[in-house]
Amino acid sequence: MGDVLLWILSGGLMVGVLVIVHEAGHYVVARLFGVGTPVFSIGFGPRLFGFRFWETDFRISLLPFGGYVRMAGADPFGEEYVEDWVEPEEDLMNKPVWQRLLVTLAGPTANLILPFVLFTAVLMLGEPQSDTTVGNVRPGSPAAQLGFELGDQIVSVEGEPVDTWQELLRSLDGRPGAASVVVQRGSERMTLTLPPGVVGGKAFRTLDDFGLFHSALSSRIGVSDPTSPAWRAGIRPGDEIVEVDGAEVITFAELQAALTPDRVHEVVVQRAGAEPGRLELSIAPGAGWSPAPGEVLPDPWGLIPGEVFVGEVLPDSAAAEAGVAVGDRLVGIDGTPILSWDDVLGLVGATTEGLDLSTEAPLRSGGCGSEPLDPILGRPLDLSLVRDGEPLTLTFQPRVQREVVISEVNYRPIMGVKHFDRTSVAGPETVKYYSLTEAFPRAVDDGGEVLHNTMTVLGNLLRGKLKPKESLGGPIEIVRTAGYAAQDGFFTFARVMGMISFSLGIVNLLPVPVFDGGQILFYAIEGIRGRPLPLLLRERIQMVGVLFLAALMVMVLVMDIGRWLEG
Repeated sequence: MGDVLLWILSGGLMVGVLVIVHEAGHYVVARLFGVGTPVFSIGFGPRLFGFRFWETDFRISLLPFGGYVRMAGADPFGEEYVEDWVEPEEDLMNKPVWQRLLVTLAGPTANLILPFVLFTAVLMLGEPQSDTTVGNVRPGSPAAQLGFELGDQIVSVEGEPVDTWQELLRSLDGRPGAASVVVQRGSERMTLTLPPGVVGGKAFRTLDDFGLFHSALSSRIGVSDPTSPAWRAGIRPGDEIVEVDGAEVITFAELQAALTPDRVHEVVVQRAGAEPGRLELSIAPGAGWSPAPGEVLPDPWGLIPGEVFVGEVLPDSAAAEAGVAVGDRLVGIDGTPILSWDDVLGLVGATTEGLDLSTEAPLRSGGCGSEPLDPILGRPLDLSLVRDGEPLTLTFQPRVQREVVISEVNYRPIMGVKHFDRTSVAGPETVKYYSLTEAFPRAVDDGGEVLHNTMTVLGNLLRGKLKPKESLGGPIEIVRTAGYAAQDGFFTFARVMGMISFSLGIVNLLPVPVFDGGQILFYAIEGIRGRPLPLLLRERIQMVGVLFLAALMVMVLVMDIGRWLEG
């Protein structure tokens, strides 16, 4: 109940702010041009309460679905008066076309400006951000080969200080040449030289590809050898060790440091799955036990990071058909060792290299008849795994799955398994305060990215690459999004508000009747022709727009309810 109330309050606040900003844009420009503004309403319908200021009735109305500024002399079609008498100098329709166009344009423009204001304010107020501590280095990765270690603090790139992980990414993104990176390791400073294109290049799209992570492996672990000390103590795949000898442990590194090899330890295990519960176990060193020869993730207790164990097998998936089971340890694919979950994604993803999935997948994903078409399959893979200490090899063919990531439509081959929940934990954070001259350029970069994503979604929707359910949301979805953002705190809430504001601004500029863009189009045509379109024609166009908007609202409401019911 508390979450629902938070969602309603935060959603109402977000929608209210966005409406006020939009209508304030219309209001301010109208006043600048001397247009009368008898009403500024949040909501539609009967007036509930408000106050008068500058000859304007600022009011809250009954129906909380948007808002409006009533301007003297204007009707929905831009010609007939709605008052008996309007001062000619305050009449919107007596103003030049360019002034009417700017008044209409001001609302969406205000929504487009708001994100830059919010993003700048967030940076100046000191948004908590990930610092530059290395939380994990993937074994065998280029980062590991270069010498990066867990706990390293990245100080600078090419002599420029970096204080946050985002600054590190910006410094490396698209850098054509090698980069000199200064690393603080304990009391020692050292310089490491990164190869070209570590971020945004052909070899490494992200630092994750390079093998460097800010997040750390958690103390959720797996065990694959029944003769190991951990297995004999009762520890099983997916268990989360939360205490060692009364001291809390959160990361895998903390767990390994706490389990000294010369004594018995008392551990507290949080077990999930079919038999959830909190267990107190004793783990003793294994006399004469050692990891098997060739073990790629050796540990004196037999503990393995939980991310290379199967936590869930999706029904009707390639993995389910091959016989993969929960608790299996993934050891290798086609002879290549699996050291992390990224290895699984990379090895499975490579099975469709050379196949143009953007054109093949839509044609093969479904048919017009009652029988669906066969899915696209990657090449067969041999999966090496360990189940209850016994090695096993299974063969499976990944299936191509359509997915939407931010604004892009991707077609990705999947195996059909997930690792256990919470196999990693967020790294440490820092609060950095930016000056206005530092914050605004970064806000422009962030706003540019939001604009790119919004335009990509709109383009994919118009081209039919995105389904409406994947790209459109109505009031319920805004409330849900605002609620989740509010749970994460003020800074997340402000950023989400900025992103939604950007989307509203762009949508309002579309040349659709009843949107501001439709009115802008009418005024532009009037400016070119020297006279407005015939009233009857505008009425009919406007009526089509009203019907379109009503149908759109019904559609997004139905989709919102569907998403709500699906959880």
